Amino acid sequence: MKMVQPSGKYLSMMRTARLCATACGADVTDPNFRINIITVFVMICIVVYFVFTIYTVQLKFSESWGILLESFCMVGSVLQGVAKLIGGIFYSKILCNTNIELCKIYEDFEGKNESCVKVLNKCLEKIKFLLIFMGILYIIIFGWLFVAPLVMYLFNGRRYMLMQFYFPLLDLETNFGYFTTISMQAVILAFGGFGNYAGDLLFIINNMHVTLFSDLLKIKVEELNAIADKLDQRNDA
Repeated sequence: MKMVQPSGKYLSMMRTARLCATACGADVTDPNFRINIITVFVMICIVVYFVFTIYTVQLKFSESWGILLESFCMVGSVLQGVAKLIGGIFYSKILCNTNIELCKIYEDFEGKNESCVKVLNKCLEKIKFLLIFMGILYIIIFGWLFVAPLVMYLFNGRRYMLMQFYFPLLDLETNFGYFTTISMQAVILAFGGFGNYAGDLLFIINNMHVTLFSDLLKIKVEELNAIADKLDQRNDA
């Protein structure tokens, strides 16, 4: 069985990140990236969330001030997603160039010696662990957000929403109104999940390579010291 080179492992990780980013129309590491129809749709979803969250607060605040807390409980996550999307689009060229440079580093150093390969694989293992950990965390959180309302509805008939905002003209007391509402909320939530996860993947992949650069520099210094020692031995002889 042919062993996968570190560069191949790195590209495999980037394919995972790019797949999630593409699902949100924000594959910012693509050299030919442009804002597309999916990107626009995601932006519309963000606007819909904020508009109807404010609408819900205005509609229900007179009945209970608690609706303010319920409606804005996800605002932090949404703002985080917005920041990742805007930052990714704004710095798309930098992210693309960073990806290209990292790929070149892997291709260059994996052919030098065993020490370099070991360091490259060590870095990739750390990144892989974090990516899997984040993936499991997102699956648990978003899986529960999707499943919990349906489970509660089936067990006790109570109608819980995926996200705490209402749509005008949709009556939650009717099956059509309830399932239409949570279906539209599910679409918004899915884009939010993929978008935040893709942003976290790119953040982890890029920032974890700081340790790689440190380890490669250490190897280079050791090589220079070895050369210097040989020169000293020749001079002494």
